[in-house]
Amino acid sequence: MTADIAFWSLFAALVFGFALAVQMRVITAHVLRKALQAHDASLTPAMAGKAVVLAARPGTMEDIPDGLRACVAHLLATYPRPLSHLRLARRASLALPVAIVILVAIRRTLNGGF
Repeated sequence: MTADIAFWSLFAALVFGFALAVQMRVITAHVLRKALQAHDASLTPAMAGKAVVLAARPGTMEDIPDGLRACVAHLLATYPRPLSHLRLARRASLALPVAIVILVAIRRTLNGGF
């Protein structure tokens, strides 16, 4: 009984964390795209999205195309905290499904489900 409560509590926390991370990725990326389009009206939504992706990834400015380099530099200089939140949400949305699968596998193994 206690193991069931612990499993379902941990499962619910992991699923909630995953949903929160996905929501954070979507909303933060959307707001950054809109802010970039407000800064430079000539950007298409696809170009603004590409600039947000390039700004949020780890790396250097050398491998960024020339047309987006100024946009990425603007995002990095103006919005460092939302970009770090976007990176954190990306890591969480990639790690939490793995944690959920591992938790379910452990549960099934301990209960003799496999």
